[in-house]
Parts: sequence; structure tokens; C-alpha cells
Amino acid sequence: MTFFNKQLILYIFLLTSTIIVTSRIATFLHEVGGHALTAICYGESIDTISISLFGGGYVNVSLSNIESTSAHILFSLSGIIVNIVTGLIPLIFWKKIIKFKFLWSVNLIIFSIISLCGSLAYLIMGLYYEYGDPVHWTNTPPQWYLNLWWFFMCLAPIVTFVLTKFYFSVQNMIFQTSNYRQKVIVTTVSLGLSTLIYSGLFMITQQNIASVSAPTQYQEKAYEKLKEQQYQKAYQKIKSEHPDWSDKKIQDTINLNDISVELDDIPSVFPIWPILLSLFVLGGLIGLKQKHIESQRNLKLTTMCYEIFVYLAFTLALITLLFMLDSIIYSTKLNHNNSLEKGTSNKTY
Repeated sequence: MTFFNKQLILYIFLLTSTIIVTSRIATFLHEVGGHALTAICYGESIDTISISLFGGGYVNVSLSNIESTSAHILFSLSGIIVNIVTGLIPLIFWKKIIKFKFLWSVNLIIFSIISLCGSLAYLIMGLYYEYGDPVHWTNTPPQWYLNLWWFFMCLAPIVTFVLTKFYFSVQNMIFQTSNYRQKVIVTTVSLGLSTLIYSGLFMITQQNIASVSAPTQYQEKAYEKLKEQQYQKAYQKIKSEHPDWSDKKIQDTINLNDISVELDDIPSVFPIWPILLSLFVLGGLIGLKQKHIESQRNLKLTTMCYEIFVYLAFTLALITLLFMLDSIIYSTKLNHNNSLEKGTSNKTY
């Protein structure tokens, strides 16, 4: 079998475009079908909805009517719930979907992979680093709840193990691989390179997504907490030495001395991204060892150049539109930059 031929190059371009389009759809469903729709059901008004070029998104909403704990939990987790449900739908109806046109089949399986793996990663990183939707419903999440990241981490290889079966049934329409080595090589080159290209676009355009920025946000939160502790310590010391001083004078004195926090003083936690990625890959590699049903369709992408070109053009048009909108797909403000500052809830995916 010859690798890096025209067939494989076309497939890599197609997968890259599919990842871009389906990730934008998944983000749209997360923000609009999850957070925004839940807020509207509780009588809230939406200020801003943003879908970034290659990263996440957010919904700005006041949350004035969402008061109960259950309502806050539902609002915070609604985006993840929507992604999990919509990601499972193609798998449930896969026997019918696999008979669709190839472009539909590949889009639906990539959509499922992004929705399910993305939601799982968000739950794990959010709970571990106490950031984002998984903990947004409370300022002090209970420890038993935070420890659930272990459970979701154990699910990571199982999820990719299952998804690999469905993905390979699509890939096998294009590349008839007979042994495990060929399966690994073709999947690594095609899906791996496509993912790397998308990751490159993500980094070059300086995009943001909560599960990726969680470690940085954790450090920033720890920095602010440590700085506040030092401020309170300095305040109490000056108060004891000068009991007759007013609060304003004490604060001015502290501000003049400028409280500084050394980086070494900031508590750090063990990075789990490498472990999570390794578990995802492990599940996929084991999944490739499964006995797959041989595809009855032996397609040639070179005969689908027109359809692929149209799809690439659609992808470019979608990204161009988001760029022209500055990623703001809905805003009640004339100046959406001001609305970001006024919003009391910034939901990031």
C-alpha cells in the first residue's frame, strides 16, 4: 500500500475541513442549544453569543432569574449535556448513517468524536483545575464532586475505544487496510495530521478554549488568592501597630509598598493533559485491534474532487464569516466589546 498518495492528501484536507466545521457546530450547540436556551427558559435575556474561529465560545447573560442551586447547575452544565446527547445520536443511528453519502458519514463521526471527547476533556480539566462550566454553578464546589475527575478520566480510553470502531468503518471505505500495522499508520497519518493542522490554526490565531486554558486559569486564581492572603496579613499587622489609623490610610500604605507574589510561592498541581491524551490514544490503539466489518464500498476520493472542493470552499466561507463578525454571532449591544465588560456571566467552552 502506497502512502502519501493523492487519495491520502485529499482525505487529510477533507478531515481538516471537517474538524473545523463540526467543531464550530458543536460549539454553536454548546452555547446556543445549551447555555442560551436554558437561560431563555428561565426568562433571562441574552446579551452576547460568541463562536470563535477555532476555539470555544461564550454567552453573556445576567442570570438575574436563575437563583436556585439546581437552576445554576442546569445552566452551567447544559452545554456539556447538549454536546454529549448530540454526540451520541449519530452512534445510535449509525447503521443508517453509514449508508449515507461519504461526506455525510465522515462529518457525523467526526462530530461525534469532537462532541464526546471534547465534553469529557472539559469535565476532567474543569473538575481537576476547578474552572469553567463544571464548577461554574458554585464558588465552593464540594470535594466529592471535584474528585469525579477520576471517574471521567477512566472513561477516556473507553470512549475512544468505542469511537474508533465507528470512525474506522468510514475510513475503511477509502483505505482498505488488512492488518493492524496498516490501520495504525493510515489512521495516525490521516486523523493525526488533520488534528495537528487544526491545532496549528488554533495556536497561530491565539484562540481560547476552557479545557486548554484551565491550568493557566488555575495558576492565576491561585496567584490572586495568595495575593489576597498577603494583603490581609499586611492589613492586620499595620492595624495592630497603628490601631488609630483609618482603613483608607492602611490600604494606601499597603498599596504604596506594593504586595508582590513570587512564582515559587504559587501552589502547583500535577499536569494531567499528557495523561488524558495518552488515555485517549491508548483507547484508540486498542480499538484498532478490534475485528472490523469490512466495508462493501471502495470509494475513490479522486472521483469526488468537486464535492471536496465545494466543502473546502464552504469551510473557508464559514471561517471568513466568523472573522468578519469578530466571532460575535448575536449581540443586543451596538458595541459588543462594551457588552463583554457589562455581562455578569461569561460562559466559555
